[in-house]
Order: sequence, then C-alpha cells, then structure tokens
Amino acid sequence: MKEIVVFMIILSLFSGCEKAKDRPKQTHPATHTQASISKPISPPVFTFQDINGTKVQMRLDEKTLQISDNPKVAILLFLTSWCPSCKAQIPELQEIKKQFGQKVRIYAFLLDRPQDPKTFKFQEGIDFFLSTSYKENERFAKLAYERVHAPANMPIPLMIVLKDGKYFIHYIGATPLEILRIDIEKALGE
Repeated sequence: MKEIVVFMIILSLFSGCEKAKDRPKQTHPATHTQASISKPISPPVFTFQDINGTKVQMRLDEKTLQISDNPKVAILLFLTSWCPSCKAQIPELQEIKKQFGQKVRIYAFLLDRPQDPKTFKFQEGIDFFLSTSYKENERFAKLAYERVHAPANMPIPLMIVLKDGKYFIHYIGATPLEILRIDIEKALGE
C-alpha cells in the first residue's frame, strides 16, 4: 500500500510539468468570436438647434470635436437658466464675441428647460448660439464633462475652449473676462 502511494505521488509530480513553449496556445472562444464580429464604433454625432431654427452639428471623436461651421476657436458653455454664476458669465462672453468677432464662436447648451427659452435669451442678452435641444444637450454634456474630467455632479457653468477642434483649456465656475481674453488670445496666436 505504501508503495502505491509513493508511486502516485511521483507520477503526479512528473505528469503536471511541461514547458510553456511546448503547450499549444489557447484562446478564449468568446474573445475570438467577439473580435471577428465586432465593428468599429463610429464617433457620436450631435445635432443642436436654437430657438430660431439654426442648426449646428458636432461630431466627437477621441481627440477632436468637429463643428459644422468649423471655427478656429470655439467656446462651449454648459449652463442652466436659474444659475447666478451662469448668468454672470453671459456678459463676459458677449464681450468676447464683440472683441473677437467671427474668429471665436460661442455655443451654449442649456441643461434645464426654462419655461420660455426665447424670453430667457432676450432677458440675458444672449446673441450667440443657444441650443434648446435638451436631450442632445444632456447627452453631449455627459461626454464633455467626462472628457475634461469634471466632477460627475456636473458643476455649472462649465466652459471648454477648443482650438481647431482640439481641447485648449476649460473652466468650472464663472471666469473673469481678463482670464478668458488672455486664453483666447493665446488660442488665436495673438
């Protein structure tokens, strides 16, 4: 009996050993199947509309945001109609628009639904693009906040400055005009 036990122990020691290079390479069948049938994921495309019916289309890939009217510098503003800091940012952006004209485009995205967006736009003196495509705004905001590593609770206002569709800088909270102006000048190379 003792001899059988010793024989089994010796046999198990030798039977479990083999060189890794001698073993056939194993692939997980689910991984192999998934790789062969998966399609490349196309970048999300967003279509926004303002209260005048003007549409802007944006396509977000890994490194750039392609905007249909192709601005050199773009400012994306995420705001709500009830937020005092958001409202305080609007005159600053109006001044940027006045100073830089068509060199800089401003796109604002409402993250709430004011009772009357037309009245809100008029009362706040907004003369730049203000998207009222609320579901698209929210979907786009989630991706934008994630891309700039902003907190998941989505603090507002959030401004993202893009140069040629690529990230340049972002701000969380109201930002003084002088800081905006300096960073826009840097983005424009002025």
